[in-house]
Amino acid sequence: MLKVTGARISTSDNDATEYLHHGIAERSFDRCFQLADHILVEGADLKNGLLIISLKRELPEA
Repeated sequence: MLKVTGARISTSDNDATEYLHHGIAERSFDRCFQLADHILVEGADLKNGLLIISLKRELPEA
């Protein structure tokens, strides 16, 4: 089971930044994925707002 959870980090309301578009809703989320047998999670990386999860399939020798 792979569980991905996200939560918004609270920022100060006194921030002077103006946004043209806020994009996706800013609410927390939980997502679970049932992984097949012999699938391992090698790591995860967040770049430019995109979550990249590295998976590896390790088949046992028959």
